[in-house]
Amino acid sequence: MSGPDVNLVLRSTRVVTPEGTRPATVAVAGGTIDAVLPYDTEVPAGARLEDFGDDVLLPGLVDTHVHVNDPGRTEWEGFWTATRAAAAGGITTLLDMPLNSLPPTTTVENLRIKQQVAAPKAHVDTGFWGGALPSNVKDLRPLYEAGVFGFKCFLSPSGVEEFPELDQEQLARSLAEIAGFGGLLIVHAEDPHHLADAPQRPGPGTHPMSATASRPAPSGTAGAGRFARPLLGAFLVAAAVDLTGLLAGLDTVHLVAKPLLMPLLAAYAAVRGGPRPLIAALLFGWGGDVFLLADNDLAFLLGMGSFAVGHVCYLTLFGRGQARTRASLAAGIAYAVVLAVFLVLIWSDLPAELRVPVAGYSLLLTAMAWRAGVLGRYAAAGGALFLLSDALIATGIAEWPRLPAPDFWVMLTYIAAQLLLALGVLRVGRGGRP
Repeated sequence: MSGPDVNLVLRSTRVVTPEGTRPATVAVAGGTIDAVLPYDTEVPAGARLEDFGDDVLLPGLVDTHVHVNDPGRTEWEGFWTATRAAAAGGITTLLDMPLNSLPPTTTVENLRIKQQVAAPKAHVDTGFWGGALPSNVKDLRPLYEAGVFGFKCFLSPSGVEEFPELDQEQLARSLAEIAGFGGLLIVHAEDPHHLADAPQRPGPGTHPMSATASRPAPSGTAGAGRFARPLLGAFLVAAAVDLTGLLAGLDTVHLVAKPLLMPLLAAYAAVRGGPRPLIAALLFGWGGDVFLLADNDLAFLLGMGSFAVGHVCYLTLFGRGQARTRASLAAGIAYAVVLAVFLVLIWSDLPAELRVPVAGYSLLLTAMAWRAGVLGRYAAAGGALFLLSDALIATGIAEWPRLPAPDFWVMLTYIAAQLLLALGVLRVGRGGRP
């Protein structure tokens, strides 16, 4: 047995060591591990043996992020309870965060106060982080020399008045000071401007978009978010060019502009943090756009199929919408009546080989338009306009009388539909703000 001062011996058939888990004996002298020895090592005279059988014996864990809140807010937590709970969970060292206690750990004097409060209450080893504030750059080196392990700061409000956030200039000064003595700074790096736009309340708890609504997606991805407005602007410019080309009878302009629309809108939705089914629906819409540029029945069927997959993506996204069941039921009945009347009127005028595909597609499209209402007025209007746009296409196939510049009206309603559907989804994701 190692060392003459060994007074405690721990033994288990499963001791976790750097070499793996094995039977071993752990010799402890004065509260410190003295040696890890073979399982059957003799216990020295006077030492107490604790045999844990097959229970796992492992090194104590270290928790580097603990808010003990002591002194000042011990109704939340204190060193007595925090360190006892840590010990019960196998944590033998914890590092206390600098905020939520009164005072915060932002000067050497405040650190000493916390150390004095912790000393008679701590059941495990306890260390401390320091805080970087707008006003304490001069205190950072003394804190480090007094024993803090590193520093923490916020770039957005911390939630407590005594621990204000840093702006970019203040962050740069703190970083330069801490780098000067080789310290560590950990940063709550959320962008305060994006957080200010975050929803204050999540959406309806039963809605599948509630989790998305509870946080602003751009808060940690502001770099990508800065492209949102240019992408939306590019989409609107491409839409205006396409519609102008249709009014002017410039087919080449339409052939160039139309395929750009949905990729730009999908990219806008992506940088806004839109859900994957939305982006997929827009890209399948792009597939339909491309197929429909060819004027033949096969291309029409392929385009209709691509749009149909997009509608399935929308339906997946809309979910059950339990919060608006009554309103949706009334809208659903109205949509069903409109669909039935439209199909009855147009049926005999459709080419025979397209009747069943058009009927099936129309049913799926109507279901999408109805369910879009669960996400509010924007999405509801988008669903209705999508139905109108495709009805205009169907009347052309049936060779019904059409409005002047019919392709213009088809594209206008289609572009507005996809834009409103996207904004409706993103509006829910931002807690009601488009």
